[in-house]
Amino acid sequence: MARVLLAATLLMLLSLAWGEPFKSEDELVKYLHTDPDYNKKLMPPGTKSPNVTINGQRLNVTDEPVIVDVNLFVRYIGEINDENKDYQLSLTLRQSWVDERLSYTKTVEEQDYVLLTDPSKIWVPDLFFSNEKEGHDHQLMTANNLIRIEPSGKVLYSTRVSLKLSCPMDFVTYPMDKQICSIRMASYAHTTKNLIFKWKDEKAVEVANSLDPSPYHLQGIGTDYCFSKTNTGEYSCVKAAFLLKRVINNYLMHAYLPLSLLVLVSWIIFWLDERSTGVRVIVAVITFIATVFEGSRVAGEAPHASYTKAIDVWVNWSIFFVFFAIVEQVVVILISDKSPSSIKEPPAAGDEEGGVALPLMENGDKAGEVSEIPAASSPAQQNLVSKWLSRYKTTARRIDVVARILFPVVYVLFNLTYWSSYADYEGINTLSTYTKISYN
Repeated sequence: MARVLLAATLLMLLSLAWGEPFKSEDELVKYLHTDPDYNKKLMPPGTKSPNVTINGQRLNVTDEPVIVDVNLFVRYIGEINDENKDYQLSLTLRQSWVDERLSYTKTVEEQDYVLLTDPSKIWVPDLFFSNEKEGHDHQLMTANNLIRIEPSGKVLYSTRVSLKLSCPMDFVTYPMDKQICSIRMASYAHTTKNLIFKWKDEKAVEVANSLDPSPYHLQGIGTDYCFSKTNTGEYSCVKAAFLLKRVINNYLMHAYLPLSLLVLVSWIIFWLDERSTGVRVIVAVITFIATVFEGSRVAGEAPHASYTKAIDVWVNWSIFFVFFAIVEQVVVILISDKSPSSIKEPPAAGDEEGGVALPLMENGDKAGEVSEIPAASSPAQQNLVSKWLSRYKTTARRIDVVARILFPVVYVLFNLTYWSSYADYEGINTLSTYTKISYN
């Protein structure tokens, strides 16, 4: 019985000795190292004459740099701040390279790779975000890091980061503008002789579903390279660009429509009796004041810029149209004051022919009388406009009638010019220099 217990104890100890997992990642790394002098501060051996293709063209590499494939998974695009010209981004950054010093022989029982969670145990590229304002990695519950090492020595390093990135913006066509916000990743210390970043051949940038940051709509994604030369050498750089188009619906309802209605209201004075001076003045002044205040509100909500924006053009021209309506009103009042009253007095006895009062025609003339026409003119010589205006007795009324047609026509022409100049329905001149990425 004692011999049986001793044998069982020995078998248990042997199984524990052979099957005991590594106590720490340090032991795992030591197990993986084929080079006993492994130094995580030193770069791994590079690739001799690597085949690096950038934008469809093979890059002539004469040295032996480490090639790092990069790809992104964009989790969400947060606040896009027009005033500070920056935007927030949360993403998973993945880098892949080959470190022959970490290669190992895989047994049948082992997995196709081994996992690490602490990137400080091995060498990793010195990637940084060149247009970053703020940023942090994620440590909630556990560090959001992943390292996979394959038997060949290929390393996959994945980490989750949140960033606030600068985004140069152009508001010339605001609020119909499109912005291209990018993320730039480069090597901080190693030149292209030692380290080259390149986009992964497939799925370089992936995005989560329904990635539309308010008040923008994600319209396109592209990738490119941004190698930079300084007095210390040439550094590898990759960048991804997000084409964001502002959603205009809210601006149509709260900016364009109110100002358009105020312009239309200002035209009411063209239909009022020219003798109703008080009513015309009140309508014109109130409309002008309301347009100025509404225009100030709309312009105040727009991002500040040192140049004229599309919304500024709309506000200013709306004020101009209402102001010109007031000018028309002033001209009508001045002409009405200088012209005799157009009110016909009841016919006196001396004005009757044969003791019978002559009825008034629609234009104010008596039946049987001929309206005053310049002696040199005749109905046959008058053009259509003159015939049409001759239907109205006073010059003030004729000005109102012309304004009823002229102002709407000019306003329609202004709208055609405005929307054709600023509205970008086709989405042209956007990511033409980038490699397009399908994200739907």
